[in-house]
Amino acid sequence: QYFPIDEAHPSRAEEAYSVSKWVGEQVADAFERRNPDMQLATMRFNGMWDDDRMRELQANPVTDLNERASAFWTYLHIRDAARACRMAIEADWAGHQTFFLNAKDTMLDIPTAEAISKVYPSVPLRRPLEGFEAPIEIANARHYFAWEPLYSWRDPQFAT
Repeated sequence: QYFPIDEAHPSRAEEAYSVSKWVGEQVADAFERRNPDMQLATMRFNGMWDDDRMRELQANPVTDLNERASAFWTYLHIRDAARACRMAIEADWAGHQTFFLNAKDTMLDIPTAEAISKVYPSVPLRRPLEGFEAPIEIANARHYFAWEPLYSWRDPQFAT
């Protein structure tokens, strides 16, 4: 319905994996209703990449806008994912929170706003997206446990 997507965006799950993740979030909501003091975190990992996949992408950036468009061209290094999980466990809040976790940038070689205007021309931008900025917000992770992704496929360490 809008970009950047945040945790409040309605789910449009339609295949088994996404539906199962959505059902898990509904179960966490039910646990929270039963015990509002319980701390629950559901993580929405957007792709899980290791160093080899990062090097592969750096050697061959995505140029086809339809490739991975359904995932909004996002990805996440496994080390950033692991660190987010640890930080969520160490943080303190009450209730159920959902967290998008992805890199700060997309896997595209063109600016994000340009890609969105071509692939999703009728979807409004709630704010400008700068450069290759990921069109999925990580604001909840920033707020609840000060998480920021550290890795990008653009980093020199992944050059082949």
